[in-house]
Amino acid sequence: MDEQRTTLAAEIAAELELSLDDVAAALEANLRDSRRLRDELGALGLVRELPEPGAAHVLDVLGLAVDSQTLPAFGGLLYGTTVHAHRLRLDGTAILQASEQVQVRLGDLDFYETTQRLRWKRMQHAYELLETLLEQREGPRLALLDVPIFVSRGEDRNREQIEDVEEEWLAMLDTVNGFWSRRLGQLAPVRDGGMVVASVQQQNALSLFTALHNNPETSPDTTAQELPPFVRAQWRRLRRTGMSRLLELMLRGRTRTVAYSFEDINLEPRWEPQALHHSGILGFFMRAGARSPIWQVQVAGHRSQWTSTQLDQVAQSIVQATLSDGANAEPLPLWYARRLATFPDAALVVLRELVQERLDDTATVPADDA
Repeated sequence: MDEQRTTLAAEIAAELELSLDDVAAALEANLRDSRRLRDELGALGLVRELPEPGAAHVLDVLGLAVDSQTLPAFGGLLYGTTVHAHRLRLDGTAILQASEQVQVRLGDLDFYETTQRLRWKRMQHAYELLETLLEQREGPRLALLDVPIFVSRGEDRNREQIEDVEEEWLAMLDTVNGFWSRRLGQLAPVRDGGMVVASVQQQNALSLFTALHNNPETSPDTTAQELPPFVRAQWRRLRRTGMSRLLELMLRGRTRTVAYSFEDINLEPRWEPQALHHSGILGFFMRAGARSPIWQVQVAGHRSQWTSTQLDQVAQSIVQATLSDGANAEPLPLWYARRLATFPDAALVVLRELVQERLDDTATVPADDA
């Protein structure tokens, strides 16, 4: 055992010595070109400074997060999903009021495509609670979701092979499309002053540059006319350098990229929600603080329905709700929601025991009485 460890350590040391110069040289060249691209894209208006905060005002914002856990049992998996909505009224850094609402779902699955199917169930569960919250008389002005608004049709691969999987996919689509069909007219930007529903997640930056490459009119924001042609001309260079790396260099605290239309990122025509095909989805990337992560924000609506000022206000509200800085920073309501949405493993253990008791009781029932 000791000889194997010594051999491995010697091999690692030798490889480090051989590779160090090549790796360092490649990274140096990449970073040098990244900085040049940062300056060139910055001059063309890819990144916008958010307006300076005005007089302090009360922000009413909701964070909605969902979690799931599984437990092997009875030749398959027991699962539980929980969705947690945490609403805060913030005055600067002071929390004036807090409230929360929770829903839980339990069930069982076989082992086929469980990761994908649980993702569908989490999304369905999130939209069910979001619709419940919209039925309240006084809703928040901003709802931040940890599930995407946009759903790639690639999610449904292989679903038609098994009836139960098909039913789960369609149940999720029915919930999501039903929500947007019924509620889109009550939300911003369709309704002036309506609640903004925004997805906030960390995503690859490819979609932004793809939209600029494909359609010079993809954004409601004003940019230099040369920006889309530049992206097209430098496409291979952008791919080689790394688009997410570029945003890391370009986005500082209180900045966002120009917005772009999801319809311009080479979508498969059957993307979901179908209820948003006539209006579309906009996205942009932002950084709230100097050291905070970069988030992709998705909002429903066409580029003709949103203005730069309105999108700046959405980003500004997310900044206002993010009370800390650093690699793990999150908007505070979403931070609470994600941590409180954790589904307890013990609940599934109890479910397994109760189901086993029920099965044992059923097995003891005489055949004539069954």
